[in-house]
Amino acid sequence: MLGLLCACAAESERPDPQEARAHAAAVAAAEARAAVAVVGTRVCRRLTVGIADSEWISGVVVETRGEIVTVQIDNPGRMSHEVDGVLVARGVKLRGRAEGWTPCR
Repeated sequence: MLGLLCACAAESERPDPQEARAHAAAVAAAEARAAVAVVGTRVCRRLTVGIADSEWISGVVVETRGEIVTVQIDNPGRMSHEVDGVLVARGVKLRGRAEGWTPCR
Protein backbone atom coordinates (compact mmCIF):
# COMPACT_ATOMS: atom_id res chain seq x y z
CA MET A 1 0.00 0.00 0.00
CA LEU A 2 2.84 2.38 0.81
CA GLY A 3 4.21 1.76 -2.67
CA LEU A 4 0.94 2.81 -4.24
CA LEU A 5 0.82 6.00 -2.24
CA CYS A 6 4.38 6.93 -3.18
CA ALA A 7 3.77 6.21 -6.86
CA CYS A 8 0.81 8.58 -6.92
CA ALA A 9 2.70 11.49 -5.40
CA ALA A 10 3.61 14.19 -7.89
CA GLU A 11 7.27 14.58 -8.64
CA SER A 12 8.53 17.85 -7.28
CA GLU A 13 9.62 20.36 -9.91
CA ARG A 14 13.09 21.76 -9.75
CA PRO A 15 13.16 25.54 -10.01
CA ASP A 16 14.91 26.92 -13.07
CA PRO A 17 18.04 28.77 -11.81
CA GLN A 18 17.94 31.22 -14.73
CA GLU A 19 14.32 32.04 -14.06
CA ALA A 20 15.04 32.49 -10.34
CA ARG A 21 17.94 34.87 -11.11
CA ALA A 22 15.82 36.88 -13.54
CA HIS A 23 13.04 37.14 -10.97
CA ALA A 24 15.49 38.22 -8.25
CA ALA A 25 16.99 40.86 -10.57
CA ALA A 26 13.54 42.22 -11.44
CA VAL A 27 12.57 42.42 -7.76
CA ALA A 28 15.87 44.17 -6.90
CA ALA A 29 15.40 46.69 -9.74
CA ALA A 30 11.82 47.44 -8.62
CA GLU A 31 12.97 47.91 -5.02
CA ALA A 32 15.79 50.23 -6.13
CA ARG A 33 13.37 52.30 -8.25
CA ALA A 34 10.96 52.55 -5.34
CA ALA A 35 13.73 53.63 -2.95
CA VAL A 36 15.09 56.29 -5.33
CA ALA A 37 11.78 57.68 -6.58
CA VAL A 38 10.91 59.50 -3.35
CA VAL A 39 11.29 63.29 -3.19
CA GLY A 40 13.90 64.21 -0.59
CA THR A 41 15.91 60.99 -0.93
CA ARG A 42 19.68 61.45 -1.05
CA VAL A 43 21.00 59.53 -4.07
CA CYS A 44 24.39 58.71 -5.58
CA ARG A 45 25.61 57.80 -9.05
CA ARG A 46 28.88 56.21 -10.08
CA LEU A 47 30.58 57.81 -13.09
CA THR A 48 33.62 56.62 -15.02
CA VAL A 49 36.76 58.74 -14.96
CA GLY A 50 39.17 57.99 -17.78
CA ILE A 51 39.53 54.35 -18.77
CA ALA A 52 39.31 52.44 -15.51
CA ASP A 53 38.73 54.80 -12.59
CA SER A 54 35.41 56.02 -11.25
CA GLU A 55 33.96 58.41 -8.71
CA TRP A 56 30.58 59.14 -7.16
CA ILE A 57 28.37 62.18 -7.56
CA SER A 58 25.40 62.79 -5.29
CA GLY A 59 22.31 64.90 -4.85
CA VAL A 60 18.73 64.99 -3.64
CA VAL A 61 15.63 63.88 -5.55
CA VAL A 62 13.50 66.98 -6.13
CA GLU A 63 10.86 65.55 -8.50
CA THR A 64 9.56 62.19 -9.70
CA ARG A 65 7.36 61.35 -12.68
CA GLY A 66 6.88 57.64 -13.10
CA GLU A 67 10.32 56.10 -13.56
CA ILE A 68 11.96 59.49 -14.25
CA VAL A 69 13.59 61.37 -11.38
CA THR A 70 15.06 64.86 -11.19
CA VAL A 71 18.11 65.10 -8.93
CA GLN A 72 19.63 68.38 -7.75
CA ILE A 73 23.39 67.85 -7.49
CA ASP A 74 25.16 68.85 -4.28
CA ASN A 75 28.40 66.88 -4.78
CA PRO A 76 29.61 66.97 -8.42
CA GLY A 77 32.77 64.96 -7.69
CA ARG A 78 36.40 65.95 -8.19
CA MET A 79 36.54 65.66 -11.96
CA SER A 80 34.46 67.31 -14.69
CA HIS A 81 31.54 65.13 -15.83
CA GLU A 82 28.80 65.34 -18.41
CA VAL A 83 25.56 63.34 -18.06
CA ASP A 84 23.15 63.27 -21.01
CA GLY A 85 24.74 66.42 -22.43
CA VAL A 86 24.53 68.36 -19.14
CA LEU A 87 27.71 69.47 -17.35
CA VAL A 88 27.54 68.21 -13.76
CA ALA A 89 27.98 71.04 -11.23
CA ARG A 90 26.65 71.92 -7.79
CA GLY A 91 23.01 73.01 -8.05
CA VAL A 92 22.42 71.52 -11.52
CA LYS A 93 19.30 69.37 -11.92
CA LEU A 94 19.77 66.09 -13.78
CA ARG A 95 16.73 64.25 -15.12
CA GLY A 96 16.85 60.56 -15.95
CA ARG A 97 15.69 57.04 -15.17
CA ALA A 98 15.66 56.06 -11.50
CA GLU A 99 17.79 52.97 -12.28
CA GLY A 100 20.77 55.26 -12.86
CA TRP A 101 20.80 56.26 -9.19
CA THR A 102 21.17 54.44 -5.90
CA PRO A 103 20.32 55.58 -2.36
CA CYS A 104 23.44 56.95 -0.63
CA ARG A 105 24.62 55.31 2.55
